[in-house]
Amino acid sequence: VLLDNNEVEFAVLECARGGILRSGLAFDHCNVSIVTNVTEDHIGLADINSVEQLARVKSVVPASTFDEGYAVLNAADPLVLRMRRDLDCHIVLFAIDGTRSEMVKHIHSGGTAAFVTDDMFCIAHCGQIKPVINVAAVPLTFNGTASVMVQNVLAAIAASVVSNFSIEHIASALRTFYPSVAQTPGRLNTFQLKKGRLILDYVHNTGGFAELIPFIKQQEARKRTGIIYATGDRRPEDIRLIGVYAAKMFDNIIINNEHEQRGVSPIELTNLLLEGIREVDETLPVMILPDEKSAITYAIEQAEEDELVFASINAIKESIELVNNLIKDKQRMKL
Repeated sequence: VLLDNNEVEFAVLECARGGILRSGLAFDHCNVSIVTNVTEDHIGLADINSVEQLARVKSVVPASTFDEGYAVLNAADPLVLRMRRDLDCHIVLFAIDGTRSEMVKHIHSGGTAAFVTDDMFCIAHCGQIKPVINVAAVPLTFNGTASVMVQNVLAAIAASVVSNFSIEHIASALRTFYPSVAQTPGRLNTFQLKKGRLILDYVHNTGGFAELIPFIKQQEARKRTGIIYATGDRRPEDIRLIGVYAAKMFDNIIINNEHEQRGVSPIELTNLLLEGIREVDETLPVMILPDEKSAITYAIEQAEEDELVFASINAIKESIELVNNLIKDKQRMKL
C-alpha cells in the first residue's frame, strides 16, 4: 500500500529476520540497503542454527539492492563486511574507527564511508572527506556515551548522503531528533524522578545488553538498579548471559517475573537469569516481582538520591503511560 502511494517519496523499512524467513521481502528491489550487524540472537529458531546461517538470511536485504544502488554495511562486523563479496551494487561502509584497514582501503579507492574522527561524524564521498556534526551535538548519542547509537547514526548518515540529502539537512535532522517517547518510544527514554533518573528501553537480547554495559557504566549515578526479564524462545545460554551482563552493570537487580514466556515457564526463565547473575556475583541483591508494572512502580517509589533505574520493558506503551502517571501523581502529592 505504501509503495503504491504516489505521495510517498521515501520509505524506510525494517526487514526483520522472522519476516524474511516467513514471507521474504515486501519489495523486489531497493535503492539503499543497510545491514547493521549479525549477532547470535534468534539462533535455534526456524532452522537457523548458526550465526553464519543468520548472516545468510540477513544478506537477502543487500542482495535486493539495484545494481546502481547502495548497500551500507558495517565494516566492524566481519559477517556483514563479507556480504559485499556477493553484491553487484555500490558498497558503502561505516564504522566508528575510520582507520580500520577495510575502511582505509575503501576510502582510498574512492568509496563512500562514514566514520568518527576527533569527535566528529564524517563522511568520505566523491573523493572528499567532510565533517557532518559533532557527536555530542546529536541527542541520540547521549553525549557520545551510547556507542550503539553512534553506529546507528553513522549508518543513517551514509544512507542519507547516497540518497542525495545535503550535509546541512542531515546535520539539522540529527541535531533535532531526540530519544523521547514522542520520537523513539521504548528506546532509551529518560525520565527525571524526584531523586534520580529512569531509563526505559525495549532491549531484550544478549547483543543489546552487551552494548548497554559501557553506556550504563558511563552514566553518573551513585547507585544503579536494573529491571530485567527473559524471552522464552531464546537458548538457555543466551538467557543466562543476560543475567551475566546485568550483574556486570547494576548494583541491584529486579527480575520482572512476567517474562515473554513463549512456551517456557516463568520459574525456569527466572532461574536461568539468576544462574547468570550468581555466576558474576553471589551476593548481588536480587528481588523478584510478579510483573512489569509492579517492578517499575517499586523501583520508582524506592529510588534513592542520584540513583539510576534502568528498566528493560516488553509492554512499551503501557510502561510509558505508567511512568508518566506515577510521576504526575508524585508531583500532585508534592503540591
